Amino acid sequence: MRQASKKKIKVAGMVSFALSLVPIGGWLLPNPFGFHGEDERGEFDGRWRGTIVHSSGERWDLDITIDVARKTGHFSLASTTMRCAGDLTVLADSAGRLRVLERLTRTDLGTCTPSAYITLSPESGHVHVTWQDAAVPSVTGGGDLTRG
Repeated sequence: MRQASKKKIKVAGMVSFALSLVPIGGWLLPNPFGFHGEDERGEFDGRWRGTIVHSSGERWDLDITIDVARKTGHFSLASTTMRCAGDLTVLADSAGRLRVLERLTRTDLGTCTPSAYITLSPESGHVHVTWQDAAVPSVTGGGDLTRG
């Protein structure tokens, strides 16, 4: 009886050690928690660039970089009257849409909105973006961005 117990303990220890060497999420289950690995890029991850049209009619060049898994990103916005940049925080990623909060950290020219909401929706080969001032929701913009 004592020999059988020692064998069971030894086998259990070997199995535990072997399993500790295998990343369970990648081996047994296909990405069970939805996390993006270093080589895996989500639908919205990466750099996006394009032009959006503000509700005033002014055209803005928007350049954003997003890391959905880390819920962060950066943006820069430029036109003939303003140049600004800041950070993005992912608020929601569901139903084929990504919603982020834009927070201004730098203004190089003109007057820039301190915070705004950006929503990205995938289209064929690009994303459609809507922009909305967080303080004045009637101030909006929209356009298309491509990977870049």
